[in-house]
Amino acid sequence: MAERKAVVTRETAETNVRVELNVDGSGQFKITTGIRMFDHLLAQLAQHGVFDIKLSASGADQ
Repeated sequence: MAERKAVVTRETAETNVRVELNVDGSGQFKITTGIRMFDHLLAQLAQHGVFDIKLSASGADQ
């Protein structure tokens, strides 16, 4: 079976976002968006959905 992984990067003049996702993971996460509640919600999705995610986001508002 093929690995179910993806890496997506989006860079604009205002924002930088990078996401690494492994659908067949174990619930590990590293999330830094600068918005604590959003970080928490994404972390809970990863843990309870049993997928791995690394997400970093920064923007002009930070």
